[in-house]
Amino acid sequence: MNKTVCDLKPKPLLELGFEHQKGGKYYRSIPTNQAGLVNL
Repeated sequence: MNKTVCDLKPKPLLELGFEHQKGGKYYRSIPTNQAGLVNL
């Protein structure tokens, strides 16, 4: 059951500046705008 990055990374977490690692865990990352640009 492989989940996509979008499924593992809801908008709320994305806005808070969380990014998804390959390990399946969330880690606090660069500011919201930076994270959003990187994720997109």
